Amino acid sequence: MSYSILRVTRVKGSSNTKGIQRHNQRENENYNNKDINHSETDRNYD
Repeated sequence: MSYSILRVTRVKGSSNTKGIQRHNQRENENYNNKDINHSETDRNYD
């Protein structure tokens, strides 16, 4: 059985939207989480 998780929040302003997009697509340069394996980023999909 498959399932999805959907989270909806209100976003105010375009500058906040850009930050959320960079976070969700892992486009930031630095992360606090050291367990991120950047070599597998190309395997992510929407």
